[in-house]
This record gives sequence, structure tokens and C-alpha cells, in this order.
Amino acid sequence: MIAADPERSFRFVYRGRDAARNSIEMRHLGASLIGLDRIMSDSLMVLTEQRLPTRRERPPIALEVQAPRAGSVEILGGLAPLVGQLPLLWDFVASGRAKSAMEFVSYVLKLRGGRPSEAEVHKENMLEILRITEAARERADQRWHDTIRETVSHLAHSVAQRSGYASKQAVAPVGRSVDQLQIGDASGAGSLIDAPMADVIREGGGATVGDQERLVVHVDGYQHHNRTLKIARLDGEGFMTANVTDPAFDQAPNLYTEAATVRASLVVDAKKTFRDGRIERLHISNAVEILAA
Repeated sequence: MIAADPERSFRFVYRGRDAARNSIEMRHLGASLIGLDRIMSDSLMVLTEQRLPTRRERPPIALEVQAPRAGSVEILGGLAPLVGQLPLLWDFVASGRAKSAMEFVSYVLKLRGGRPSEAEVHKENMLEILRITEAARERADQRWHDTIRETVSHLAHSVAQRSGYASKQAVAPVGRSVDQLQIGDASGAGSLIDAPMADVIREGGGATVGDQERLVVHVDGYQHHNRTLKIARLDGEGFMTANVTDPAFDQAPNLYTEAATVRASLVVDAKKTFRDGRIERLHISNAVEILAA
């Protein structure tokens, strides 16, 4: 099957929380697949015809989807052009360029999710796949390659700018019923979209997500039902909210509740979200220890 071929396949894996029990809310999964389908469709038009799709135009691509695997919610399939449709799409799939579509999707979501440097890596990967496949077809003229590179780069950015709603759909489960969405191929490789990025996407962008780092936070309270801590601001006076994705938070008592009870300082692994140079939010993935007063 096409789905078994890493060169022609796609793989969406939802991990953490409900997905660990091979479960996910139907409305979230449905919205996510619709959003991913929209971005994939746009990417295929850009990559095969070097143009943006017109309103409601959808490349005629069928998705061969296999059953999910235990321990996560996994969608594994392959790109399969419908019989009688455009030769360019058949050529795109047959030449092993389907992986570039996954790089395109990752670029859009990372750019909208506050990770521009990672987005650029995916864009370069996408362009390199196109360069290699076109060079193998003896299209070796450097000026031709430069023109295609510039055109596809510009169109990819345009798709990212206009994919706000589709991106929000794509990450619908992340940070709600699952912790991560992995986008890749059947080989198992892929990029991760996590809760901090998903929150930025849902808010319409404009923020930047930092790298994971070890921090000391002073805990003033917690709310179990929405998995948040009230902590002292890291960059000034007052308090702020920290979202907790650590599965240990669900099993009380834990380090978080203990720290909140005595208003103690807690060592955590976390990511900061910045907006206009100020820390807007903190996502905590792990608690290490409570510091002695």
C-alpha cells in the first residue's frame, strides 16, 4: 500500500492524556483532520502548480487511512490521486515528494505557533526535497531552481498567513484532550506541535514560544479542574497563570498541590510564551522538587 511507503505517506499521531488510552474526543479529532486536510490541500497546490488555490479549490487527493495503534491515536495513510485527475498530482506522489507536503504543514503550524526558527527549518527541508527531486529529473538549471525556490517560499508564507482558521482546527485536541500532535511519515520521524504552540495558534498568533528550561516558580495556589497554578510573575510584580501538562498533576497529592498548600518554591521544567517582550504564560511539563523555605 502507498501508506506503507515513507516516501509517499503521512502520519499524524496524537499523544498524551486521553490519547494514551487510545481515546480522543470525536469533535476535536474531526476538527483536527479537517484543518490538516485544508493545509495539506493548499500545500499540494503550491508544490505541484506553484500557485495559491482559488476559493474552495481542493486538489483531488484521496487519503488511504489505516487503523490507529494502541497507546496513542494515530492516523497513518498515503497520498493517492483519484483516477482520471491531474497528471501533476500523479507525478508528485510517484516521485516521492509527498514528504515535502508534511514539511509544508509543519512550517505553517510552527510559524503560526510562535516557533519561527523551527518553521524556517521545515521550509528549508521542503525546498531541499523539491531541489533534489527536480535535479534527478535533469532540471539542473540554477536559475530555474532559484525561481522555483523563491516562488514556493513566497506562496508558503502566503498560505501560512491565511491559514488561521485551518490551523486552529488542526490543533483542536492539543492542550485539551491530548498533549502533542506529531506530523510526519511512516518512518516515525516528524515534528511536534505541543500545548504552548497550540495556545498561540488559537489566540491568532503574535506571540513567541521559548525553549524548554528549568525554572524556580513560587506557587500561590492551584485549580485542579483546569490544570493551572497561580504563581508569582517571573518578570515583575503580581501573579500569573501557569498551565500544567504533566500527567502527575492528575494524581493528588503531588508536588504541585503540596507546593501550593504551603506556598513554596517549586523547581519545574517549563516553556515561556512571550508577547511584546513580556512573559504572557508558562507551560509546565514536569516538577522536580520543592525547595526548602
